Amino acid sequence: MAIPITAPGINYAFPSKVGGTGTGIKIFPDLITPTLPAKLQVVYPMQGQMFYLVASGSMFLHGTSPTIAPTLQYGLPAVLASGSNTTVSVLTTAQVLATAGAAYPWTFEIEMQGDNASGVIQVLYAKFACNGVGSQTFTNTLITGINWLGVFSDGNLLPPVLPSFAFGLNFGVSDALNTASMYQYAIDY
Repeated sequence: MAIPITAPGINYAFPSKVGGTGTGIKIFPDLITPTLPAKLQVVYPMQGQMFYLVASGSMFLHGTSPTIAPTLQYGLPAVLASGSNTTVSVLTTAQVLATAGAAYPWTFEIEMQGDNASGVIQVLYAKFACNGVGSQTFTNTLITGINWLGVFSDGNLLPPVLPSFAFGLNFGVSDALNTASMYQYAIDY
């Protein structure tokens, strides 16, 4: 781990927050521009190296038999509407939490690697823990069409095609009292 890149301003004192009704993926917003997701960008020095993305925080779940499923998505760039992004990794079976109306700590970590020769970024592993219960069974998707270097087209150098990542939680039970705070969102290589 060499150079951490963090989402601007997100920390315990100033968390990014999601919640409310609905059971779709709720992407954590950027603190500076809340109409955009809190996002982390892949950078050129990561090429060929393993890199780690971490997110952590706390949540309050309400409703009967609450469940939660962490989801990492990417876009070129990622946006706040989860349906416009592509899912990289999602917990295969949502984690069931025994008590409704309770607060829980949570953390997510994923390790990835990719290079320009293949044009892909692959997931090596993903793991999630909530209230001391760990889960490592994720459905992962290969990211394709990546260009770390940029390409020449008509004599012009086009910029690299590198994804940005957005993280969200899928509340399994719709309840107005569901909330989650993200205190850490960083990528390291």
